[in-house]
Amino acid sequence: MAHGHYKAYELIKMKFIIEGKAAATALTKLQRVAGKDINNIVLVAGENQTLALHAYGLQRRSMICIPASVQQLGKITIERERFAGICKGRGKLEFIISGNTLAFQQTGTGYAGKNISLVPYKEVELLKLATEQAIPEHIQARLLQAVRACLITSVFGGQQLGMTLLVSRDYFRVVTTDSYHSAIAEFIITEGERKRLRRIGLREPVILPMEYAEILARQFTMGGLTISANNKRITFANKEMKLELPALQSNTAMLQHALRLNQQFNHRSITITAADNLRGILDNIKVIGKTDLPLIFGLREGDKALNISYNAPAGRITDQMKLSSASHRNKKLRLEPRNLYDIASKLGKGDVDLAYNSRIIRITKQLDDLRVDYYSSQLQH
Repeated sequence: MAHGHYKAYELIKMKFIIEGKAAATALTKLQRVAGKDINNIVLVAGENQTLALHAYGLQRRSMICIPASVQQLGKITIERERFAGICKGRGKLEFIISGNTLAFQQTGTGYAGKNISLVPYKEVELLKLATEQAIPEHIQARLLQAVRACLITSVFGGQQLGMTLLVSRDYFRVVTTDSYHSAIAEFIITEGERKRLRRIGLREPVILPMEYAEILARQFTMGGLTISANNKRITFANKEMKLELPALQSNTAMLQHALRLNQQFNHRSITITAADNLRGILDNIKVIGKTDLPLIFGLREGDKALNISYNAPAGRITDQMKLSSASHRNKKLRLEPRNLYDIASKLGKGDVDLAYNSRIIRITKQLDDLRVDYYSSQLQH
């Protein structure tokens, strides 16, 4: 590469080459986890031929790494939007930092810049990618699937939902709960897997605010996941990214409440076929009235159909879903449509089982070796 563009620069203190498009993609990922108060980022050109992008907010610290050809190590601070603008849509870029300014040029093109101002650098404690043992890859895949299945929303105005990751004797469980409804996803683990998970730090339940659970499910999909938590912070990391968040206090009694729900059902249930139709039915009822009115599930003895009705001032809609076998009794269930809509969006195609008692319903979906139970309160007369 020709370096005539940089002849005026002396005392070079940092030099590296990266792919501009890769840097722009990494910045987008970083912004999703770093929080809204990030204006500047710290670039660290390291010995392991990577460029680490660090974001420091009031409540969290985060970093992401991209491959780089590092010719001279260093650390600088630059405005996030400025760095993103330089890299967006570009190929191989060479950066040279000297004094308090940055210069760059793209290989084989006339795209270049110089005297780009930097933010004064302040020494900070740098994050490092996880070196501790990671969750085994096959368990990580099932765990993230379970977390995504349990990302439901509180709609009753009660206690805010939280999510708990729990390694028990035979299962890895993910539990979402508030006072009115819950989701419990579980998959079987062997004794050896349980011992390994506990050795890498998952001895106690990890309790996450829903915002953290959403970040985990959507941003940490690459392999090599580690999770650690104490009373001060929660950390997620993988081979690419690391995020530290403040630990928030959660009500552990709600976890026990959710785990006891299953004990309140007998083994009798009905099987609804083509579960994805429920989402379409709920979409239809939105057009005629407010969603705080009850949705009625009706069963009639001997019928192989679940009758659904919704009454609103603007009219009434009725529909049906097929059952795999006839109902054994007559029953009406009064449900909260918004909560059910959130659950319906997770069911996908195939069959689901519906069980009920006098207070709540349970909808069960089997996804290969992952079982997910969704619980929702019935509305009282």
